[in-house]
Amino acid sequence: MMVTFNVCNPFSSKYISMMGQSGLPAGGDYQSLGAMREYFGMVSTEF
Repeated sequence: MMVTFNVCNPFSSKYISMMGQSGLPAGGDYQSLGAMREYFGMVSTEF
C-alpha cells in the first residue's frame, strides 16, 4: 500500500500567474492571481 499527500502553495504566497496573455492587459486590475493553497492525497494498492 502506498499513501501520498501533496500541498501546492503551502505558504499562501501571492503572485500573478499571467500578465499580458489571453487578452489581459499587463497593468490594472485584470491580472490572474496565483493558485490558492491546495491539498491532494492518494492511496493506492497493487495485487
